[in-house]
Amino acid sequence: MGNLDWASLPQEARLGLINAPSFYALKANWHMHTFGTKHEHFAHASVIAHKNGCLNPNAQHQKEMTLEQIMESRMISTPVTLYECSPTTDGASAVIVCSKEKAMQYTSNPVLLSGWNGGSPIYVKGKWQHALEDAPTEMIAQRAYEMAGVCPADVDVAQVHDAFSPGVVFECEELGFCAEGEGGPFVWEGNTEIGGKIPINTDGGLMSRGHPIGATGGAMVTELTRQLRGQAGPRQVNGAKVALLQNSGAGGGNVMVLKM
Repeated sequence: MGNLDWASLPQEARLGLINAPSFYALKANWHMHTFGTKHEHFAHASVIAHKNGCLNPNAQHQKEMTLEQIMESRMISTPVTLYECSPTTDGASAVIVCSKEKAMQYTSNPVLLSGWNGGSPIYVKGKWQHALEDAPTEMIAQRAYEMAGVCPADVDVAQVHDAFSPGVVFECEELGFCAEGEGGPFVWEGNTEIGGKIPINTDGGLMSRGHPIGATGGAMVTELTRQLRGQAGPRQVNGAKVALLQNSGAGGGNVMVLKM
C-alpha cells in the first residue's frame, strides 16, 4: 500500500466510495434526510424481490422473507442490511442481436430494441449526490424514451439494477415512474409488484435471482424477452408490450427500451 499512487485511482476510490454497499448507503442516507424516506421503504423492495424469486426456478434465492427478517438482519452499511444486498452469484447468459429482417427468418415474434442510450458519471454543480451514480440515469433514460417514441407511462414491465435495495427506490424516480423524492412510498404501496403499476424485477432481480456481474445484463434482457412474448409463467405481466432495462456498474450505465 505504501507504493500506491492515489492520484491514479478513480474518483470513487479517492472519495472512499469504491465499497459498493457504502456507495448505496451514502445516497440512501441523503435520500432519507432530504425526502423523509424510511428504511422500511428500501427494505420493502427486498421483500418484493424475494417474493418474485420464488416464481423463478433459476433464481439463486427462492424463499420469501418478511420485512422484519430483512430489517433485523446483520447491518452491512447503515441503513443497508445483509438481506438488502445481492448475493455472490455464478451464472452465464447469452443474447442474440441481429437486424429485424434477419430475426424474421427464425421467429414470427422478435423482440425489438427500440431505444438505447448509455453514459458515465457527470458533475452537476450543487448536486453532490450525482457523484454517487454510475451514470446520469435520468438523462440517458429520456434519450432512450425519445428514440423509442414512448414515455415512462407506456412501460409495462422493467428490470433495474438492484444490487442493493435502495437502488429500486432511486431508479423509480430517475426512470420517471414517480416524482423525485416519492420513490420510497411508491415502492411501499406495491406499485412495483407483479400486478402493480409498473412491475419491476419480476424474476427476483439481483437481490433474489442473483448478480453474476457480467451475465446480469443478459439475464435482464432474457426476462424482459420472456415477458414480452408471454412466456414468463407465474410471474407473467398481463399484456406486456413495452419493457425497459436499466443496468449500471463500474462507472457506466445503460437504459434500453424493448418492444414487441
